[in-house]
Amino acid sequence: MMSSHASQAIFSMPHGTPDERAARDDIAYLERRLSEMGSSGDCAYERALAGAFRIMLEQRRTMLACNQHKRI
Repeated sequence: MMSSHASQAIFSMPHGTPDERAARDDIAYLERRLSEMGSSGDCAYERALAGAFRIMLEQRRTMLACNQHKRI
């Protein structure tokens, strides 16, 4: 998982490519939904959905980190 410092660095950049902005929007949405659902989920469906959201979050964060390194 990405450190909070690295996460802050990614989100502190207001500009970026359309893909980077979309990834940041996706991350914000997924984090919000996970927070609303809670960590345990009420049923198997919610637990499975939360697991899928966590995977998607990691993918978006990895993509942003890779894009940041390419521009440096």
